[in-house]
Amino acid sequence: MRTLSQRTISPPSASALIWAASFSLTRILGLILRDGIALALAGLALGLASAIVLSRLLTRFLYGLTPNDPVTFGVAAVLVGGVALAGVRDSCLAGRKGRS
Repeated sequence: MRTLSQRTISPPSASALIWAASFSLTRILGLILRDGIALALAGLALGLASAIVLSRLLTRFLYGLTPNDPVTFGVAAVLVGGVALAGVRDSCLAGRKGRS
């Protein structure tokens, strides 16, 4: 599976160019957003699952926190999700500049 930046940077095939030429700019940006958000959600799910497992292993190093502190996990998920969505937005803006 390729990352979003690899998908937008790699040169497309001729059939992909013909297929994409029939799409409007908003449809193309929607496809990029959909792929980016799907990757971000998958990364968040894997990250949260691994954080829960690792927090159990590192319990003795946590001072003042429980191993599964919901506030900490919530803040971390919001921050990481925000960064991921900002990256998707930047990819869309870069694609929009290249097309206009």
